[in-house]
Amino acid sequence: MQEDKHQYFYLIETKNKDNIDPDKLKQFVRSILGKVSYTSTDYASYYFVKFTNPVISSVFNSFFEANSISDFKLYTVPDSDAPAAYQLYLTNLPKEYSSTEIVNIIQELFAVEFSHEDKMEGVLTVIFIIDESLNKNIINSFLPFVKFANGITINVTTDPLEVPIITVSNLPYNFRMKEFSIFKCPHQYVQCKFQQVAQDGQEKSPKTAYLSYASNQEANEAVEFFNFAQIDSNEISAVHFFDKKVTNLEQWEICVRHISPESRAFDVWQRFKIYGKLLKTEIIHKANTSLYATVQFYDQETARKAIDDIKNQESSLTIDFTFDLFVTIYNINPSLKAEEIASSFSNVSRVDIIKSKRGTLCSAVVTFLTTQSALNCLNSDHTHKNVRWIFRKGKNDSNMKEEIKRLFKNYSEENAIKIRNLPAKFTLDQLIELCSQYGVIRYLSISDIAIVSFEQKQNALSAISSLNNCDIGQNRLSVEEI
Repeated sequence: MQEDKHQYFYLIETKNKDNIDPDKLKQFVRSILGKVSYTSTDYASYYFVKFTNPVISSVFNSFFEANSISDFKLYTVPDSDAPAAYQLYLTNLPKEYSSTEIVNIIQELFAVEFSHEDKMEGVLTVIFIIDESLNKNIINSFLPFVKFANGITINVTTDPLEVPIITVSNLPYNFRMKEFSIFKCPHQYVQCKFQQVAQDGQEKSPKTAYLSYASNQEANEAVEFFNFAQIDSNEISAVHFFDKKVTNLEQWEICVRHISPESRAFDVWQRFKIYGKLLKTEIIHKANTSLYATVQFYDQETARKAIDDIKNQESSLTIDFTFDLFVTIYNINPSLKAEEIASSFSNVSRVDIIKSKRGTLCSAVVTFLTTQSALNCLNSDHTHKNVRWIFRKGKNDSNMKEEIKRLFKNYSEENAIKIRNLPAKFTLDQLIELCSQYGVIRYLSISDIAIVSFEQKQNALSAISSLNNCDIGQNRLSVEEI
């Protein structure tokens, strides 16, 4: 019979801290093969119990009756197979507790270890659970029952896109909390925190406010009241708070071209909010680029719905996922200019060159006007001075960097040669000119020694045969296979 690895969990609350003898409860739990941990708040004491076998509530009731315990509440949650590691977002933290104190209470109660980070003190704390003995739903299910000062509970979610906080920016420098009433928002925020960052050339910089609400629904509706509102000469911007670690939001952004020159971000918001929840809209003005707008959605399904609907309307607008318009190219010679890279493809909007450390090739992020142009680029077979360009869809993010690093590590060990005793000021351009005559290069770098990887094994052998013991100025090269 397969071993049952599921666990079963209970939370016991009692307002009278002397009501339950912790030692007796521990003995009872151990007798039925369970574990118990304990903590207390200003409001009540809590016992968290976990078993490897199902235990029905009546078993606890018999213990409570035997010990004359009546003032208690018992909460249960079913087991699930959800993963253990996740981020927990806590909002509306009681002012009587610091975020560290709340984390300590959670650690004691659930007997797990955390790392935690304050996003906004007293408003939002992010906690990452590193203990693998609990599944994802346990703390998320039990924590809302834990009452702090005056019986206050905190808002808990594991979804960074469901945090009930909004960011209201570009408020007048002298804006005060009580002035939020002028917006006539039907929902009262639970907590407010101001931030004012000095800007270059501005003595009186605008304020940003972080407002937390009782629910995500209230936060959604509050955005509608604040966003694009006018105070004096300031146009207010309101967006839902989101953890910037949620990188897939960039992949759910759409690019809208052929918009009217008179279009404002407000107009774009009004046009696209019918499809679902928006994070932000923006009008982009860039040199050598026609006017366009970006719309960032909270989920891919909504963004896809907007794209499909507008395309089916035979609208004059050109619309696609922004992510689909980006291509990152690796193995770019540092001497190349953006204009030269752009001339290699069609319908290029802009090229941003990303410089690498000295002695290595660069990368470039190319933005295209159409997804088809980006796709043509991805499917192209392009070399420059016999150095193979490597194409990847999207921007140069951390995941892509790691992938390319692994790829280059493999390249530096296959069909590769190392060249010693090059002149001290030997450049990448000179190295390319020296080695490209033997075949297509897929990786090279130069420091104390040079590493060059070719597409074909025979190319590497030819380079060794020709260059080993070859003189460059006063230097005799030593070339060998890796």
